[in-house]
Amino acid sequence: MQPRFCIDLALRSSPRLPLPAAASEALKMLHDGFQQRPGHYALALPNAPERALSRLRVFAGSVLELESLAFRARHLPARISDVIEVPEHYDGPWMRYHRFRIPSRKSDVSGPWLTLGQPTDARALNKLEGMPRERRMRQALAARLPYFELQSASTRQAFRLIVEPIAAEGPITADPEPDGFGLSVTTRPFALPSASRLSGWA
Repeated sequence: MQPRFCIDLALRSSPRLPLPAAASEALKMLHDGFQQRPGHYALALPNAPERALSRLRVFAGSVLELESLAFRARHLPARISDVIEVPEHYDGPWMRYHRFRIPSRKSDVSGPWLTLGQPTDARALNKLEGMPRERRMRQALAARLPYFELQSASTRQAFRLIVEPIAAEGPITADPEPDGFGLSVTTRPFALPSASRLSGWA
């Protein structure tokens, strides 16, 4: 997948659908489209960190792939830009949009404070803060990382997809392999053009 073109989805909120919910709904739809062509789409959050969920940007290697995705997204509460061509010799900033994983509850040692409420003493609190899951959740909260509330198609369980924007010196790899949500993962890192001047609004 080469990030040669992209489209922007400027999300609209409403009393019925606040911005976080609108962003989650949009990503669900995009994920369905990504699944049709695995590894062909990459996701960026160009307005991060202040208004991370207000605009989703999708990169692809061809205009046709993005036009097809834009057609699928036509009923979303969003304004969709024209297809944007990334300059051939792009020399602007790059950003890696990394999937920030939270360990499962099984990674934490069980204890009564996990089921009965807050720890009752400093020793218990220190133990809780040192657990892998709790520690990662606190890191995400402290960094104010953007997230999407989603649901697994196979188990129907709700989960939170957290995205960590990380500045990069360049594309990292010449052949990006996004995951099912269009994100960079630890084993397959890549970066995307992040210049705000990329614009395809009609």
